[in-house]
Amino acid sequence: MDALYFLSLPFVSAFNVSQIFVIPLVVGLLALVWAAGSGQLRRLPLIQLDWLVMLFLACMLVSVVVNLPTMATKSLNHIFAILAGYVLFYFGAERFSQHLSIERILHLLFIGYMVTLVFAAFEFVVVNFTSFNINAIVFRPAIDDYTPGFLDIILIRARSTFEESGYFAAYMGMLGPLMVHYLWHIRQERWLRVVFIVGSAAAYFMAFSVSLFIFLPFAIAVTTLLRTLSDRRMTRGVVVAYALLILMGRSEEHTSELQSQSTIS
Repeated sequence: MDALYFLSLPFVSAFNVSQIFVIPLVVGLLALVWAAGSGQLRRLPLIQLDWLVMLFLACMLVSVVVNLPTMATKSLNHIFAILAGYVLFYFGAERFSQHLSIERILHLLFIGYMVTLVFAAFEFVVVNFTSFNINAIVFRPAIDDYTPGFLDIILIRARSTFEESGYFAAYMGMLGPLMVHYLWHIRQERWLRVVFIVGSAAAYFMAFSVSLFIFLPFAIAVTTLLRTLSDRRMTRGVVVAYALLILMGRSEEHTSELQSQSTIS
């Protein structure tokens, strides 16, 4: 069950029969039931939640309070969906997979990552260079007619097992640092590194989404911060990197405000 959960994480659109009960959610529910039935939940009382969980919940709460006056129903639905998925993971799959080593978990995530790259390449070639209707064999409960192009070329961007190419690029960006750690510090096999680099670069091009440039830097920043905190050291380079990220975020916000004001005027 634990291996199936980590392998199923990318399958949030393709091969699903429901837009709500997607494969990772169903596996998470089964893992939660399994954990409850086997007594896994009783081994870690709520009062012993680790600080990362509390930090996540605090960030979600602050976000809701700050944005509540202007928050639409769709945004609230997204928040509840994120919280539900997190709860299912923490009290289900995470509890049940405590016997797994970090190497095993990263290996499962790497397999899922490579599957999405292969599927993205297959999808890109079939959709753009053949007349075959890929939706005839790959069922998606939402957004069947997906035709976003790029570079003013009559080509359709790859979305792999996700609903849109932006989500696919975000997935690659968030998992990128973990995959680098796995391949450069655990497996250390040259041919796997080459496959990872070439496959990821090709997938980034086929997805052609700005989401990669948003999620990848923050994924690197978060993993660097967590590793720094675990080592109980804060280097000057880490401080500068985070300062630059904050500056980039503020600059983007300021630019958007200026564009809005110029449009109004």
